[in-house]
Amino acid sequence: MFLPSVPRVSSYHTNIALYAKHFGYSFLSPVIWALQRNFHGQCAKTMCPSPSTSRALIEHQFPEEKLKIWNRGVDTQLFSPSKRRKELRESWIGNDEMVLLLYVGRVSWEKNLKSLSQAYINLCSVRNDVHLVITGDGPARPELEATFLENKVRVTFTGYLQGNHQPTQLMHRRGISCRLRFLRSFHFPFQIRDLRASRIRGSSFRSSRHRISGGRRM
Repeated sequence: MFLPSVPRVSSYHTNIALYAKHFGYSFLSPVIWALQRNFHGQCAKTMCPSPSTSRALIEHQFPEEKLKIWNRGVDTQLFSPSKRRKELRESWIGNDEMVLLLYVGRVSWEKNLKSLSQAYINLCSVRNDVHLVITGDGPARPELEATFLENKVRVTFTGYLQGNHQPTQLMHRRGISCRLRFLRSFHFPFQIRDLRASRIRGSSFRSSRHRISGGRRM
């Protein structure tokens, strides 16, 4: 690397080796881990988003003494229960008594959206008081829209939102955040904190479980 005498710090973002397995190139996984160990091994410290990510790196022979947790915060002025807007929710789903299921993220198949869509279709076959809102955009959106249309289930696609149209404003009274991802990236704990600050219910994940107290999840 350039400037070998200058101390360097790196940050570990995404489990690329797991992506390789997911897309059918599992034979590349050991090679990817080796390349990442070599790259990060040349740095004085490697920053990780969570303890579970740190443990995963240790399991793949990353030097434990070089791994540090990169704690982050959340803008509580932007993500707050006070930002909830009942009228925005009703403009998208109508009935305020519906249980709102919210997905926020890139609309792409590696986010495990096939499982989300099938689970929602199954749920709609036994309940009529749920409504899925998908916030974000991506290459899987046209096919996902067609799947929901074919199965005649109610879904709202908001597209990409920012600023005063943050998806947390939807979660008035009854709402649950849906995160079915098995491929985690560096920004995922940020989203967990955003939801927690907005007091939105969510699910426990390996990468975020240490941020959620039992019985008081978001």
